[in-house]
Amino acid sequence: MADALARTEAELRTVVESGDPFLTEVARHLIDAGGKRVRPALTVTAAQVLDSDPGVASHDVIRGGVAVELVHQGSLYHDDVMDGAETRRTVQSVNARWGNLEAILAGDYLLARASRSGQLGIGLERFARNRQHRRAVRQRDFNRCSNSAPPGHRSDPLYLSR
Repeated sequence: MADALARTEAELRTVVESGDPFLTEVARHLIDAGGKRVRPALTVTAAQVLDSDPGVASHDVIRGGVAVELVHQGSLYHDDVMDGAETRRTVQSVNARWGNLEAILAGDYLLARASRSGQLGIGLERFARNRQHRRAVRQRDFNRCSNSAPPGHRSDPLYLSR
């Protein structure tokens, strides 16, 4: 686990790098402040539990842990703006140091980086490209929005495909 968390820390710092040094500094502010990294640890643990031969965490698992941590970090930036927090993890909060606008934008940047980091190579792309499935999901979502067919109803396209 120690190796996986060390790799997660390195990946966190790499993923938030930007062509703009100021954005990189603001985005790394709380990452550099440290933390327990419970979310990445849970991600690694869950992957190992599901693996028939758990060993070293794969790069995809590390990226998943990074994505979860970045969502958490981005939400903290936004939360500190809403609360007017002065500190976070014994350091000055991003909004207190640079301002609310910068904190919100940096939080948005972290969420965007989480989204990109979370694009794991586990076959989801092939799943999402399946036209029939996408069509069924769109129809199901339309039905849910229009209240014409509740989930699991016999006219639900996903129910019919079972």
